Amino acid sequence: MSVNGYTSLSNYTYYDDFKLYSNFTSSLAAHYQISDQWDARANVGWSWRPPDINELYAIGLQEGSYWVVGNRHLESERGYKAVLGTKWRNSKFSVEPSMFYQRIDSYIYDHIGDGKDRYHNHPSGKYPKFIYDQDDVRLVGGDIEATYQPIESLTLVAKGEWIYGRNLSRQDWLPFMPSDRYGLSASYSKTLGSRKQYVASLSLSGIYVTKQTRFDPDKDLVPDSPDAYFLLNGTADFAIKLPHKREIKFMLVGDNVLNALYKEYTDRFRYYAHERGANFSLRTLIRF
Repeated sequence: MSVNGYTSLSNYTYYDDFKLYSNFTSSLAAHYQISDQWDARANVGWSWRPPDINELYAIGLQEGSYWVVGNRHLESERGYKAVLGTKWRNSKFSVEPSMFYQRIDSYIYDHIGDGKDRYHNHPSGKYPKFIYDQDDVRLVGGDIEATYQPIESLTLVAKGEWIYGRNLSRQDWLPFMPSDRYGLSASYSKTLGSRKQYVASLSLSGIYVTKQTRFDPDKDLVPDSPDAYFLLNGTADFAIKLPHKREIKFMLVGDNVLNALYKEYTDRFRYYAHERGANFSLRTLIRF
């Protein structure tokens, strides 16, 4: 990659860079059938990622809300990841947990600047400044999903997701890691009509997101994280099956139907505004 230009409009420092990145990837996977109802799987992989052009040379306003400064001295990320999972199931119930461990050397991320680099003054306003950097990190996490089908037309699903990100070089938490999430959903469908040409379905899902406490306040614009929140979503649809596998489906979709006031920790706009409130939409899908 050959790149040349100036560092900024106010600092006319010229650069002319030629960068060449190369490495290899590999993976090893195994699957073992313990019984007819139970199986286990494992995967270990080595991979790498070169920095992209934005991480290297970006300088300016991003999405109208924050200032970004690239780092032209970034190296390639290199690391390995191990995943272990299992699944148990019978005619009505299944549970599938999994966990992973990931080590990344020279992990690329951006964080709020220190001291005078915390903000950038611009004729259009004062913006928080995020600077690209890299360190050695460790990511550990897991998830679990349980499904229960008491009757053929009703399905219940419970989920949980967790991730822990540590900066090994600085011995602190990685910024902007997702909070723990828990979900519960139920879906019901019914076939109608003498020829079973109509299908009515209803689904509800609830998502609970915890308050993120695993972060370094010095690497964030504000010293606190958003509160935990709960979202309720729902969908109702009615499908008409036509000859030759054609179908017309009418849908009513509701997101955040309780109109919860919340902010998402990983969203940079949380510094200025809450997430979208209740949203309802009507949709028509035609398959032909």
